[in-house]
Amino acid sequence: MKTTGFELCRQSQIPEPLSEEKIREMAEKKKAALKAKRDRLKEKKKQEEIEKKEKEERARFLALSDREKVNANGLVSVQSTTHFFSALICFTL
Repeated sequence: MKTTGFELCRQSQIPEPLSEEKIREMAEKKKAALKAKRDRLKEKKKQEEIEKKEKEERARFLALSDREKVNANGLVSVQSTTHFFSALICFTL
């Protein structure tokens, strides 16, 4: 019985040679995976920076005296009220 090259490959578990299309598909898949990984790392880095800034701001606030905390909270509420009214004025004009 005569065996073909493909059957010999299957018997010895040697993979077939890759076609040009298969090589191109593998390269595209690898490129997409690397891009996704870079995007995930970029998002993670942004999130870490945000968390770091929030942590520093929280630590700075906790280091203030009680009087300074009251003043800071009052300033924040005045600023938010000012932004609200300025936005309200913009929408009514």
